[in-house]
Amino acid sequence: MLRIVTSSSAAARLNAARTFLAGRPAASELVIVGASRGAADDFARAIARRAGATFGLTRFSLTELAAKAAASRVEGARRARGTDAGAEAIAARAIFEAIGAGELAYFAPVATLPGFPKALARTLHELRLAGITPSSLVLDSRSVDIATLLTRFEAQLAAASVADRAALLQLAADACRSGDVRWARLPILLLDVPLDSRAEQEFVAALVHQSSDALATVPDGDRFTLDALAALGGTVDTLADDAEAGSDLLNLRRFVFKAERPAERERAGDVALFSAPGEGRESVEIVRRILDEAARGVPFDEMAVFLRTPKQYLGLLEHACARGDVPAYFDRGTRRPDPAGRAFIALLSCAVDGLSAKRFDEYLSLGQVPQVGEELARRDDTPIGLPADTQIDSDDDAVVAGTLRSPWKWEELIVESAVVGGQARWRRRLDGLAADYRFRIEELQRDEPDSPRIARYRRDLRNLVHLRDFALPIVDELAAWPARATWGEWLDRFAALAARALRRPARVLQLLADVRPMADVGPVTLEEARDVLHDRLASNAARRRCWVSGSFGAGGTRPHDSVVSKMSTPNTNRREGGRSALCSFPAWPSASSRSVRVKTRCCSTIVAPRLIPRWSARPSGATASGCS
Repeated sequence: MLRIVTSSSAAARLNAARTFLAGRPAASELVIVGASRGAADDFARAIARRAGATFGLTRFSLTELAAKAAASRVEGARRARGTDAGAEAIAARAIFEAIGAGELAYFAPVATLPGFPKALARTLHELRLAGITPSSLVLDSRSVDIATLLTRFEAQLAAASVADRAALLQLAADACRSGDVRWARLPILLLDVPLDSRAEQEFVAALVHQSSDALATVPDGDRFTLDALAALGGTVDTLADDAEAGSDLLNLRRFVFKAERPAERERAGDVALFSAPGEGRESVEIVRRILDEAARGVPFDEMAVFLRTPKQYLGLLEHACARGDVPAYFDRGTRRPDPAGRAFIALLSCAVDGLSAKRFDEYLSLGQVPQVGEELARRDDTPIGLPADTQIDSDDDAVVAGTLRSPWKWEELIVESAVVGGQARWRRRLDGLAADYRFRIEELQRDEPDSPRIARYRRDLRNLVHLRDFALPIVDELAAWPARATWGEWLDRFAALAARALRRPARVLQLLADVRPMADVGPVTLEEARDVLHDRLASNAARRRCWVSGSFGAGGTRPHDSVVSKMSTPNTNRREGGRSALCSFPAWPSASSRSVRVKTRCCSTIVAPRLIPRWSARPSGATASGCS
């Protein structure tokens, strides 16, 4: 039995979900499926606070439950999880093979362009989620090309034993139908779970069919999800909005996702708008308003910021929160520059730019030089040599407890030696600087034996030995690389370089493994290979900090964005076709949200510390901001 509750009020939907749980014995098991795992966890915590103690509440996001269900089948357990980089690599492999076989016509002029694999991977991802097969695409020249690429893409997935999201959901649905999923037989609460694709709808249908009892809450305006659930035979109950009649908040809830224009009226003032000159200033103003709300007695954990474009705002908002001493929680973490990835890019750029000393300096500056023992293995038969009585000044010691503090003044030595680029010049200039240091030491020992400059030159010579022993083998390796090679050859060389030159190469090696399906593609130049890897290597999703009571949440509009707060995000502007600026709002808050911040084309953001009350029935307030 499936019951569907829809309302523009998150509080009303939450009350219906609580009632669904309240009528059951305390020891009974129940599955809570949220739009995100955080949403399900938050709801379970709220239930525990009210009941005093609970057990038997199992929480999942829809994707997490699908992964658990798929793993219960043998074919699911044998498949590796797909990644975005892997999907693009498989798409590039499919393009390469299709071009080689002469199978492309419409896309032939653009198939070799750098952005085509990424665009194709996204297109094929959506087609597979929609359940569209290659045979149903043979309509015109464009569809024939897509069908050809989709066929090759699916063949590559099968050969590599990789399961993308569509395959994961299909395996999960099959497992539910065959009775292999224990959780599917329990009562299920679907807490504002958006069903944007046919694959998701089929998985939920399999869950509901096996479940003994099910309740689904749906935000008002999410017609895709509502229609999909109603098609399963569920009864729909529409609950009234609990906002004050005539308030701005009530009209915002009712008309934010509708094309119809609300009737003109006097503003009540409970929703405020502001504009700021740029995203940075806008983030500062948002934090100021958060502090104003806190001064009025609103707890931080009853506030949230909802971002339309997280990539642009995350760093700015995080910095503004730090300046204002405001504790913040980013539901899916933040993106940070990855030192290892950037150092690796710098080494590749050094090779691309003719062994540029500037690029090698950039690599050194990122602190990714591996720690090595004091005795470095010599890679050539031309030792520089040190005076027998050389001692390192303890105040500037390059070696501490047998470990080289690398790089220790190496950038300064590269500049002083006037290395510009080129393999021969690297060795010649470093050897020349070493000879100059030895000459100065000998001259000072003869003319000024007590000069403090002797210790300085000895220290610099010792540091130069370390630099030469480390840098020249890498420079020689980069110089030996070919001008063009297949992706497989480049990946082998990249993996060897990362293991040799990076202190923490794990993430770089993982990314190289993800793009291994492109091994047969090529030949390509080193510059092309570097450009493909650049964006993924340059930054990394930082591990998210655990939710702490007393911090406000920040999130994006879609599950695949950098961060998503504990809110459901049906992409309503896609469904409405963006017919007006008003209905181009990207999402409606789920029952699990405390408040919401959304963005349109004309008004960039809304910050609503109490837009939709969750734990109380206090009058609601909202703030909207726009970037001029």
